[in-house]
Amino acid sequence: LNDVEVRSVQNIELNDANRDEAFADVIIFQPELNREFPLQITLLHKDDQWQIMRISNFKEYVAEIAAARRVQLDDYLAKTAEIISRHESAIRDAEQKYGTILSIGNLAQDKTREDLKNLMNDVIKKDWEERKQEIFTLHVPKDAETLQSLYLKICDLSISATEDYAKWMDDKNAATIKSAEEKIHQSQTLMTEAAAIAKRMTS
Repeated sequence: LNDVEVRSVQNIELNDANRDEAFADVIIFQPELNREFPLQITLLHKDDQWQIMRISNFKEYVAEIAAARRVQLDDYLAKTAEIISRHESAIRDAEQKYGTILSIGNLAQDKTREDLKNLMNDVIKKDWEERKQEIFTLHVPKDAETLQSLYLKICDLSISATEDYAKWMDDKNAATIKSAEEKIHQSQTLMTEAAAIAKRMTS
């Protein structure tokens, strides 16, 4: 109930059989439901004041919250799955192009390294940045906050790894390529973890 906004109190009436008991509907706005909901309360007159004794439809309220959360979570999972699938397809295309560039040249040639650097910066890095932005702008249910953090971390690692790979095409430094490979490994580990979490949430 912490996030609700009380809108009004309606349908107040005394119990004819017990004048120390009363009933009322407390109309609340629940953000997760995105609509008003009437909490049906019972009050007891005691020590010169009316005290709320119970909410008779609280189970129904909790059930509706749970259903709304499930809908929001399913929507989030569907949208992230679509974003990831679409961008993974683009990355696969870029990887094929990477292979094609290497097949007609080699890393000892300046042109090959320049072509690969441009592919990293102009295609792969850009695609990861777009993926991150699309995921970042999604509405994130509370139950999906951990998964959202993983997705964004994966994007950050992949962007940074791509930058390292592009840099390596210029500096040919072993430390630069090592940094890129470590970030890719971290990213792949998080991808596996994120996929497992998403699968559990879906089921």
